[in-house]
Amino acid sequence: MSNGSYVLAEGNLRVGIDPELGGRIFSVQIDGKELLLQSRPGLLNWGSTLWPAPQSRWNWPPPAAIQLGKYASKIQGDKLILESPTDTTFGFRAIKTFSFDKEKSGLTIEYTFINDADSAQHVGPWEISCVPAEGIVFFPLGAEPANSSGNLAIEQVGGIALLRYDPNIPAPPQKLYNNATEGWLAHVNEDQVLFVKSFAKIPAEDLAPGQGNVEVYVNKELSYIELENHGAYRLLQPGQSLKYQVTWYVRQLKAEEAIFNQDLVALVRDLVK
Repeated sequence: MSNGSYVLAEGNLRVGIDPELGGRIFSVQIDGKELLLQSRPGLLNWGSTLWPAPQSRWNWPPPAAIQLGKYASKIQGDKLILESPTDTTFGFRAIKTFSFDKEKSGLTIEYTFINDADSAQHVGPWEISCVPAEGIVFFPLGAEPANSSGNLAIEQVGGIALLRYDPNIPAPPQKLYNNATEGWLAHVNEDQVLFVKSFAKIPAEDLAPGQGNVEVYVNKELSYIELENHGAYRLLQPGQSLKYQVTWYVRQLKAEEAIFNQDLVALVRDLVK
C-alpha cells in the first residue's frame, strides 16, 4: 500500500486501486504501458468503477458513497477487499474483492451490492471501464434491448460487433446497448494491448430496464470510450445482497495480431473459456 492506494502485481501486470476514491481502479499497466483512461481536471469518468443499475434510478451523478466514498480495506489471504459506506440516498453498500487468477493470468473482481435500506429495492451491478478513444472494440453481437436509445454505429463481421474508433465521429456522445450472445467485451488500443472483460451471460429478461449486458459509450469531446457490462437485476430485501464476478485479461499483442480478424476473436474466446 502506498499513499493510501494499493498496487497489485502478477507477472508483467500492475493494477492500481484507490480505496479512498470509491475503490476505483485507477491504473492497469502491462510492461509499463497504461491501459485505462487517466484522471485530468474536469473529468469525472476515468479508470474503472461500479455503479448501481439502472441509471434512471439516480439520473446523474452516480450515488456518491459508491462512486467517490472512502472504502474500508483489508487483505484476506490473496484477496484485497474494499467496502463502501452505505449510500444515504439509495441505501446500498458495495464490496469489491480483487484477486488474481494465476492459472490464466487474469484479474478477478467480485462485486457485491448489499441493501441496507428498510425496504426492498431492485438493483443491478454495472461495471464501467474507461479507455482512451482509440483502437477497436468488439464483442459477440446480440439483440438491442427493448426501451434503449442507442445511437452508436458499428460494423457487423461474422456475428461480431466491431467499432473502429474514428476521430471524425460526430461530436455529441454516442452509445450502444446490446445483449451480447457471449459474456465478453474486448478492446485493442494503439499500443496493441488487448483488454478483455469476461462475465456471465445474463438473459435479457434479467437485466435492468433499458440496459444491455454490454454497452459502449463514446465521448469524442473528452476523448474516451466506456466499456460497460451488466450483471443480473435483482430485488433485494433489507439485508440481502447480490454478487457479480468479472475477470479481466490483458495481453500484449504483436502488430500483426492486433488487426481485427477471426484469429483475434478466437484468441479472446480461448482466454475466456
